[in-house]
Amino acid sequence: MIYISAHSEVVGGGELSLLELMQSLPALYQPVLVLPEEGGLQRRAQQLGIATSLLPMPKLGWRSLPASRHWLVGLRHLRPSLLHANNSRAAFYAGIAGRLLGIPVIFHCRITEPDPRLDWLLVHLVHCVIANSQATAARFRAWPKLPLTVAYNGIAVSALPERAVETRGKPFGAQHILLCVARVSRWKRHNIVLDVFTHLAGTMPDLHLLCVGGPDPHDPEWWTEMQARSRSSAFAERIHWLGPQDDVGAWYQAADVLVLASVREPFGRVVVEAMAWGVPVVAFRSGGVSEIITHAGQGCLIEEGNIVGMRDAVWRLLENAALRKHVGEAGRERAQAFSVAAHVAAVCRAYEELLEADRE
Repeated sequence: MIYISAHSEVVGGGELSLLELMQSLPALYQPVLVLPEEGGLQRRAQQLGIATSLLPMPKLGWRSLPASRHWLVGLRHLRPSLLHANNSRAAFYAGIAGRLLGIPVIFHCRITEPDPRLDWLLVHLVHCVIANSQATAARFRAWPKLPLTVAYNGIAVSALPERAVETRGKPFGAQHILLCVARVSRWKRHNIVLDVFTHLAGTMPDLHLLCVGGPDPHDPEWWTEMQARSRSSAFAERIHWLGPQDDVGAWYQAADVLVLASVREPFGRVVVEAMAWGVPVVAFRSGGVSEIITHAGQGCLIEEGNIVGMRDAVWRLLENAALRKHVGEAGRERAQAFSVAAHVAAVCRAYEELLEADRE
């Protein structure tokens, strides 16, 4: 089995889910991860004992044709039974090579936004699409005959310890922690998170904001803008930009509330992670998040754009320990539905159906 990602350096939620899938597959699949170049994702895969290989994946254009020739040679050498592409550019190269070599191709789509220039081609190159949510699956409604499976991302929720913040204490001397876990990209809307915190910080002097996540290499200006805004805040000493963290568990343990201000999240991995740690989540009712939090007891979903509603929901949870505990416990129970085992089972069913159809 060949797994393909066009992202070599960025290790976001989609890449983490891919690694967890590869690591948890039945032994018969023998996964190899193909990347365009060395980087953080290759290092992470190799640390997990996952074999890797490099094949060129330039941005689509005049350089695509010579790169495709490398793919034909490389895949003949690797001799895969199935190609699993983790993003659009990977699906393009895998789709061309797979069609020429007679190898079935799956496009594992993790983005809700359609690509009008490429989607129409991808759906004719690949044999099946796996979407990480119903919100993502809606991207392909224009092609009703395309085989489509929804497989929610898996999180290793059963391995998480119980929270023990009361005995370990909170960081930075805080009494309450508002947590944001997201790559610092414009579409994650950290400006709204800062607005929510600023509104509450004046009346809650023991409240601190922790932001976990590094700059988006494709949008470094947003990181710069958010840093400048934080430094100019009247509450700058209580705003902590922690950068990327290999282990976010300690910050979930310390948090009272997780706030997610983005919209049209394809899935919402950090939502499941927070819920698994028993941390109440406040987010906008949009994308895959509303498929994770399915009723009010599991978390707080606010109508898109209602920043005042988000502020009020965060304040209610911070002020009411009993409510936080109730929502946290319900969220922890709901998070069990998004296990790695359930994800692997759903993906393997798609594999079996595609391979069976290929044999006929």
